[in-house]
Amino acid sequence: MILGMTGFGRGQREKDGLAVNVEVRTVNHRFAEVQMRIPRSLAALEPDLRRQVSTRIGRGRAEVSVRLEYAAGDPCQVQINMDLVSGLQDAAARLRDELGLSGDLDVATAFRFPDAVTIRSTGIEVDDELRGLVRETLEEALAAVHAMRQQEGEMILADLLPRLDRIAELQGDIEARAAQIPADARRRMEQRLAELLGEGKALDPGRLEQEVALLADRTDTTEELVRLAGYVEQTRELLTVAGDDINGRRCEFLLQEMNREINTIGSKSGEVRIGTLVVEIKQELERIREQVQNIA
Repeated sequence: MILGMTGFGRGQREKDGLAVNVEVRTVNHRFAEVQMRIPRSLAALEPDLRRQVSTRIGRGRAEVSVRLEYAAGDPCQVQINMDLVSGLQDAAARLRDELGLSGDLDVATAFRFPDAVTIRSTGIEVDDELRGLVRETLEEALAAVHAMRQQEGEMILADLLPRLDRIAELQGDIEARAAQIPADARRRMEQRLAELLGEGKALDPGRLEQEVALLADRTDTTEELVRLAGYVEQTRELLTVAGDDINGRRCEFLLQEMNREINTIGSKSGEVRIGTLVVEIKQELERIREQVQNIA
């Protein structure tokens, strides 16, 4: 089973009027990266949350947003500067008594004076219960991300397996054509030597066999074809094995090895038909490589 790297999930929990909202978005990235936006009150919990995300996400970039909201608004404390308000009231009385001014200092007017009233948020008490609630909410979001990435992985797998089958088929064609190279080389040598020696002159069978054997050795791709078949099978097993621990980088390594073997086959054979088959295999490998970059 393989997982893609693109996903989105949302989790929500509520307790005693406090709502915990978590959103997780994952996108393609060569390495594992976690970006978090969390309230300052949860700063001490961030390392644990990062580990929780990294364990589930693997390769790719994860953007995590955590919000804490009270249904009735954030609790707060209202503090009145009684000394200041009393001083203002005394000042108003003096103005009436000494200058004969009219009017009273009412509550609305007092509230408009700077520092007369201070409103402070009491914040959110972060205890073990809240920390557990945040982890549960994050896990809910991660489960939704996992489901979406699993769907993407199924689509990737449906594309990759036929391409591996095609590579195996092309490899079989190369093997069949490579088996004909020594016989074709013998016929060409015999024809060429006959033209050079002219009629009535016999060929040296021993020398001819030696040249054919040398050519067969130089163009022999048996080892490369065996290794290529092994890498194709390893990739197939890696993609279809049970579990979610498939790592895209392991697939990339196998693709590199397949490319190395097919390049060697093309260089050693020097035969037109095999060259065409090599190009087809390299095209399939490139398409597979593009898809593997989407595997977590």
